[in-house]
Amino acid sequence: LGTTAGQTLTLSGNVINSALTAIYNGATATLPVHTIYANPAITQKPHIVVDNREFPVEVSATSNGETFYYEGDKLAWDVEDPTVAVVKDGLLKGLKNGATTISCRIGDLVDTDSVIVEISDSEYINQPWDGWTLKGAGAKELALDSNGNLSFTYSSNRAPYIQMAKDLTFDSIILTFTSTLPLQYIQIDVRNMFNTKLNYLEFGKDTGFEAGKEYRLVFDLESLGGVNNLHTYPLSLQLIKFTPVKSDYGEHTISIKSLAAHYPSISSLPGDVNGDGTVNSADVTALYNYMLNGDTTHEGTSDVNGDRSINAGDVTAVYNKILGL
Repeated sequence: LGTTAGQTLTLSGNVINSALTAIYNGATATLPVHTIYANPAITQKPHIVVDNREFPVEVSATSNGETFYYEGDKLAWDVEDPTVAVVKDGLLKGLKNGATTISCRIGDLVDTDSVIVEISDSEYINQPWDGWTLKGAGAKELALDSNGNLSFTYSSNRAPYIQMAKDLTFDSIILTFTSTLPLQYIQIDVRNMFNTKLNYLEFGKDTGFEAGKEYRLVFDLESLGGVNNLHTYPLSLQLIKFTPVKSDYGEHTISIKSLAAHYPSISSLPGDVNGDGTVNSADVTALYNYMLNGDTTHEGTSDVNGDRSINAGDVTAVYNKILGL
């Protein structure tokens, strides 16, 4: 029939009539069990987008109006092009950019889904500033230049805001900006595969953002399924909405230093800031270029000590790697 662990019964996958028996202090209770094949269905449709991380593929079946979930390692898996992706023990991993199909099988029952693999050659990809639609209340003469400077004339309004909209698809995203006027909070409409309606993530609701200070916002993906869940991807960003403090009227600018799509680190070697496969003085130079000159080419691997900021502590961490400490 299968095996038990705690309160969980895992069926063997065979069609069988049997019984499940519980024994406790000499007393027994028996439940007759009849197993049937239920058609497996890969739940991530119409296609799955993956990178080079491993993701569990969710497979379910519905019987008598109730949904049950298969354990991926109990199914047989096939991949049309094994050079693009591989499925092992129910875990899907992309190997190179491309498209293929995966199939899960139990007995004679099969389900197939398409897979698109996207592996970035850079951990951070900065978004261009063309193609954005600008809108505002209490703000006029809105303009966004090629350097990410969003300028406008701010006047009184009951519900002021400055908004920039564009349909972007990404893994996760980081926004770095300064503003010449204080902001109450920022709303970002970001959606996952199953969320097609307005979905605001809010930043600074309790603290606000000071004028003239640089901020770096990292999107929290837990509310969208988490970074290790295929249901989270692909993500799409629809708009960014800045709500200013009701003061400081006049001409202002929100300078967006970077709006960067973030992908998992390409470098697996801690301290390899420039991604050349070794840790040496060139990585220290790359760090200094980022901190002193604003060169974000290697921004993604510059946080060497993992404190979610890039500063002199990361330089020390690289020196320690070079010295073997």
